[in-house]
Amino acid sequence: MNRRGFSLFELLTALVILAILAAISFKVVNARDQAFLAVIQSDLRNLAVAQEAYWHITEDWPGGARYAPSLQHLDYNTSPDVQMVMAGTARGWTGRATHRRRNDFRCAMYVGDLQALIQPFEPAIEEGLMECEPKSALRGPKK
Repeated sequence: MNRRGFSLFELLTALVILAILAAISFKVVNARDQAFLAVIQSDLRNLAVAQEAYWHITEDWPGGARYAPSLQHLDYNTSPDVQMVMAGTARGWTGRATHRRRNDFRCAMYVGDLQALIQPFEPAIEEGLMECEPKSALRGPKK
């Protein structure tokens, strides 16, 4: 008698191979998300450095040192696909970054004494500390 079909061993082997491929694909997706997050965080850190440089450049100006009121006042360019929004006063600034290819999370920070002239962008809650959200989607070390 000639039976046609797959044996149990062949089916289990195929399922194990599919499970391994699925696990690898989840890791690739997570790595891509982490790369997008790293680019956003890097751009926010670079914005902080540019603002501090602007502060030191303006120390000798009439009225004393101040922060840049907008991105146009800084010699600063974002990475490709990063959308940066910044608002500043003479005594403080706040910035938020998102990625065009992964805009379901964002990072923000603020520095200085904002004196209620401008509201820090969400999710920034503590001066000088970069915060990202949603926290559940972002695995890995917080920077």
